[in-house]
Amino acid sequence: MEREEEVDTNYLLRALEPDYKVVLVGDARMAMYELMARYGAIYYYQRNETPGIVWLERFAQHFTHSVWLNPEPPHYWEHPTVHVITNLFPMFRLTLDGIDDAVKKLIVKR
Repeated sequence: MEREEEVDTNYLLRALEPDYKVVLVGDARMAMYELMARYGAIYYYQRNETPGIVWLERFAQHFTHSVWLNPEPPHYWEHPTVHVITNLFPMFRLTLDGIDDAVKKLIVKR
């Protein structure tokens, strides 16, 4: 990703209203330290003092409608970090049926 394509996460949390529909996409399978530790980013030079889980918690707390789309089959979801993330976001498979279910979840009030 080019540097000019990046958007500061704090900016998103300040600028976007809580009722925005948020869709996160990824397999959610990472080393536990990448999610839980300070400087845990997979990229060595990305020196983020705030652990990734804290950012995800901030998103989950700020946005009232959010889901996670996972491209991996559910039998790969038996991974510690996937379980941590599913405690924050409803997770759906990145398939047509999964997207349909995720959209239904996004349009229903909590």
